[in-house]
Parts: sequence; C-alpha cells; structure tokens
Amino acid sequence: MTTVTTALVPEQVKKHPFHGLAVCETAGLRLRPGSPRPRFEQDVWDLTGLADAPTVMSTHRKILDFTAITHPLWRLVAREHLMARLAPLHPAVATLPHAFRVALNPHSLWGELRQLTRWFNHLTAAGVTTLADVDQQHCARYLAVVARSATNPDRVLSPVTTTSMVRVPQFLALYSEILSDPYRPGFTPWAGRSADEVAGYTRTNVNQVPPVPDSVLRPLLANSLYLLETISPHLVLEAQAVRAADRHEAASRRGLLIGEIPTMRDGIEHRRATNVPAPLISASSLQSA
Repeated sequence: MTTVTTALVPEQVKKHPFHGLAVCETAGLRLRPGSPRPRFEQDVWDLTGLADAPTVMSTHRKILDFTAITHPLWRLVAREHLMARLAPLHPAVATLPHAFRVALNPHSLWGELRQLTRWFNHLTAAGVTTLADVDQQHCARYLAVVARSATNPDRVLSPVTTTSMVRVPQFLALYSEILSDPYRPGFTPWAGRSADEVAGYTRTNVNQVPPVPDSVLRPLLANSLYLLETISPHLVLEAQAVRAADRHEAASRRGLLIGEIPTMRDGIEHRRATNVPAPLISASSLQSA
C-alpha cells in the first residue's frame, strides 16, 4: 500500500489527522473489487467488502453506524479513536506515547463502537457537552448503570461483561493528543485502576473446564476409533471413486459448455425413455476417446 503524506501544520495534525483518508486503505485492509470504500468523514462505515474479514464477523458487525451517538462532536471523536486503533502506524498515532502498537481486529470494531456509544450517550443524558468536563463522579454513576442489566435492573452483570464497558472510556485517554474533544489534561477514568479491578474481575490461568468423566469419554473415544479404523477406509475409496468419475466426466464432455450439460442430459434421457438408440460412434472417435 502506498502511503501519501500531506504537509500539515502541527495544529492541523493534532485536530484532524485522518481528514480525507479512506478508512480501509489507511488501515491496510483489503477490499473486494467494487466494494464500498468508506471515508473517515462518513458517519457510517460500510465494511461489507472486507476481503479478509474473519468468518465470525457477521454482516451487521461490518456496518459501523456512528449516528447512534447523540452528540455530533463525539461522533467525530469515536471515528478518530477507532481510526487510530485500526492504523497504529499512521504518523499521528505512531508518535503517541501510550497508544496501542497492534492494530485492532476489524471484528472488534462493532463492539468498541457500541461501548463508545453507551459512554457518550450516558454523558449526554447527564448534561455533559465536552469530555473536558468529565470527572470521576460521572464515571461512578456510569458504572452503577452499566453494571446492571438494561432489561432487568435487579440483575447484576458478570464482572467480565462490565470490564469491557469500563475499558473503552479509559482507552480514550490514551489518544487525547489527536482527539477533537479529549478529557482534561491528566484525567483518566478510574485513574490508577485497571478495568478488571474496577469491574471486580479476577483473571486466572487455571483451567475452569472440569475433566470429562469416563462414562462420557470412553464411548466417545471408542466411536472415534471405529470411525477412523472401520469407516474411514471405505470413505477414502468412495472419495477416490467420485474424483475419478468427475475427471472422467470432465474429459468426456471436452469442449461442452457448463450451461449445455443439462440440455445434453435431457436429450439422453429422452432417447432412453423413447427407446431411441444413440448415434453410432465411429471407430476413430472411439479410439481417440
């Protein structure tokens, strides 16, 4: 990918590092020919044409709709943040002291935007209009809300779920230098505490999955051995026969177009049903076939 560097004064680089850039090209993401090519300024990024999208990245996760964020300025901030996460080698991002050095997986974009939307809209509902006015009280009230189910306020969400809701507001502080509306200098939500600590989530390296009991494991292994030792040799032979038949059919029709094959088969079936013999092939053609 060719990188074009535009000469900008420092203040422009600080406020608009991605102005005019194509999202996928800037992030080094391949697109299928003819696919939409979203630009940074657009409020909806259509990534449905990603050529190397993970299999688990469903279609709805490829549409990033920033209009769900009520405050227009924070839509811009969300775009700036996600663009920085996607393109850590961009000159304006690579020089940030605390920025992530590994690009965000495109599959994670939808979830990150969802958490940014939740955070920004909570602040809007609280009467906040600039991130410079955010303080720890806003963070505490936000945590009290998102730590409970939206459909059942009496149900407390698991710490691992709450962690992601805390992490994204904290990440914004890492990119303050390039955001159009950053937190006030020196402020980080829940400063000095990781998202895990805030949410009460304890990570462990211990395998949490219990061992499979013998009553389940032994029949499973026996069935697996039966499939491998008894069934699979027959499957291999059948697969070889199918491949040979495919090669023979491909050779027999030679120059016949794919679209003509159904017509040929219909003609053969008609002759068979009406007892019309097939034309006699010449000896030379039979030998060449």
